[in-house]
Amino acid sequence: MLIVDGAVIAELVKCQVRAIFLRSAGFNHVDIAAASRLGLFVARVPAYSPEAIAEHALALVMTLNRHTHRAWLRVREGNFKLDGLMGTTQCGKTVGIVGAGKIGLATARIFKGMGCRGHCHVGEMGRVRSRDEECKIAISRSSLSGSGHQLRGALVFQVSAHPA
Repeated sequence: MLIVDGAVIAELVKCQVRAIFLRSAGFNHVDIAAASRLGLFVARVPAYSPEAIAEHALALVMTLNRHTHRAWLRVREGNFKLDGLMGTTQCGKTVGIVGAGKIGLATARIFKGMGCRGHCHVGEMGRVRSRDEECKIAISRSSLSGSGHQLRGALVFQVSAHPA
């Protein structure tokens, strides 16, 4: 789906914009042909560190599992009770990773180092399928909101290579 289509690019040119700088490695959301035709320069980030993104995915999983976001708020208020803050050990858990590219493989290595079992699933965006009933954590770089999303009972995290 083009977000920056020919009409948007034409408006940018009217406003004397001469370049579009993307904060993402991908550029499939920009009509490159229209930009070139109208004389607009388009630049993108060549790549992100797969390890940095994988580590961020781990941080999100651990934050939600160990409730550190709630604990931080409680400590600020002087409340040091552990009620509702106990998480579970990740060792031995099965982690489903959607996509086995550089980011997916880096994520798998990190979770394997924690003693987790991993399953990598490759599928089209929004059409991911898993038959693994024991998968309790699923990590994806793509949207899993489509009708093909069948990771039953899994806690799904969406990890993006383009930070907001």
